[in-house]
Amino acid sequence: MIKDFNIQYLKGVGEKRAKQLGKLGIKTVKDLLEFYPRHYEDWSKCYSVSDAPIGENCCVKGYVSTKVSSVLIRKGLTLYKFTCLFNRKRAKYHSAL
Repeated sequence: MIKDFNIQYLKGVGEKRAKQLGKLGIKTVKDLLEFYPRHYEDWSKCYSVSDAPIGENCCVKGYVSTKVSSVLIRKGLTLYKFTCLFNRKRAKYHSAL
């Protein structure tokens, strides 16, 4: 049965990734299908800056008004710097991805 199929043999999952997933208790396709995130953030609702909830992660709508500059902090982590316009007011932001 497909649900009992070892995930190592799925396309894009090799021996190394299968070991990583195995540490999470995911060994079969069934385990993978039943592995749900423990936390979910809903980004479907956007707020204006003035209506954004304080102390919570949320989505705000703005426009990037300057060229985005990027700085490699370390391998796999880049800092992006830019200025946004929110209701014609400027705000500088830094985001690391």
